[in-house]
Amino acid sequence: MSPLQHTPQLLQSYLKTLRLPAMLRECDSVARQAAEHSATYELFLQQLSELEVQQRQAASIGRRLKQAGFPVVKELSEFDFAAAPRLNKKRLLDLAQCRFIDQRSNLVLNGAPGTGKTHLAIALGRRVGDACRQRVLTLAREMGYEPRLAAQLLRAKRTGQIGLVMAATDSVQAFAGEMSRLVLGHFVRYCTANRLGYSIEFHHHEQDEPPEAPESGQFTPPQQVTARMVDGLLLVGDVGEPLRQFLAGRTGFPWVSIEEPAPLCVLSASDVTMGEAVRLLAGLGHRRLAYAGGPQRYTQQRLGLEGFNATTKAMGLQTQVQLFPGRLNAATEAHTATAAVAWAQTLIQADDRPTAFVCHGEVLARAVIHAITERGLRVPRDVSVVSYGSAFEAARRYPRLATIENDYATIADQAMEMLRLRIAGQPVHEPTRRIKPRLIPGDTVAPAPERNQAADR
Repeated sequence: MSPLQHTPQLLQSYLKTLRLPAMLRECDSVARQAAEHSATYELFLQQLSELEVQQRQAASIGRRLKQAGFPVVKELSEFDFAAAPRLNKKRLLDLAQCRFIDQRSNLVLNGAPGTGKTHLAIALGRRVGDACRQRVLTLAREMGYEPRLAAQLLRAKRTGQIGLVMAATDSVQAFAGEMSRLVLGHFVRYCTANRLGYSIEFHHHEQDEPPEAPESGQFTPPQQVTARMVDGLLLVGDVGEPLRQFLAGRTGFPWVSIEEPAPLCVLSASDVTMGEAVRLLAGLGHRRLAYAGGPQRYTQQRLGLEGFNATTKAMGLQTQVQLFPGRLNAATEAHTATAAVAWAQTLIQADDRPTAFVCHGEVLARAVIHAITERGLRVPRDVSVVSYGSAFEAARRYPRLATIENDYATIADQAMEMLRLRIAGQPVHEPTRRIKPRLIPGDTVAPAPERNQAADR
């Protein structure tokens, strides 16, 4: 065995690794004193350990005093007993011994305003030192008490949970929608990264639900809100007016809406990018455009049509618009696609057929392409098609759709940031945020047929 050698740098590294700051700071000084007095190794180690324990005790007391939130520092020695002649000084000094903890008793200070109750409460609170704390822990163990996370969070008036309510009857319907899938993924990642718990609930809303539904018993609010399971709530999609009214009536409860208007909300600026798509088609020579969309009760659908109409009107383009009822998702796509094929075939047979279709939804875009090819026409040489949806889904099948894609990553992050500010009691300076979707190139857009014919000649 090789002889031991003292390496200061190595010792410092060990003490840092073991998180012994007092021993690291005082090691050299105590070592010199030990050498001067020929102290044993055991005594040297004992002195170092004592310094570490003292620092930790002082830090522990400091943390507890900070957590207590005393508005000012008050000591019992500073109290003016002469100003409170009716106060039993002997009794008060006895209370300062903290024996009421051993007796499992509470301490209540009662008296008229200005008699020094706050001073005494702070002073006694500061006297509950480490010895008293140990007595409390001993009693807790004897009583079989174990701290509960809920109780700790209750003391902080927080649950540590964020709620998510999705507009759907169940998980199957929720995950069939592109928006729900993507927002849910970003929501879970955000909560995980910030060490937040989360609760997910599905809320079914019928369009024909009467306004008095909350009073008639037909409306059931989310359990995570009524049971106070969450500190704040994120709404995804059209959860219905009854739920929004219910939340608006809960003063002080933070909530943020995604894709539907609310006092705090994040919306896709679908009108802006829809206008860009129209200008792109017009720049390629398209003068006759058709638009296929969904119910206008959905804000994203309504804004998309507004952007289409405003831009085509400003550019003097011919348009034909068809809106299909129902949610445009997997649950209704077969019926919607059949109706869209019949509509598109009728337009294509006309002499003045559209040279481009703008479809708010991949189901509609694929149906239109099917109708075009069934009539012996080609996409995009004869007819161009622009879709609205996920770029990933648009590229999975042939042909790869040119598409408008919502930036749900930014939408979810912005909504969570707004919710975080509200939970923390901080102001949100931009209560309505609009996130511009992206226009993704594809293989379904080309110059208008007239230009193609001119190029062939």
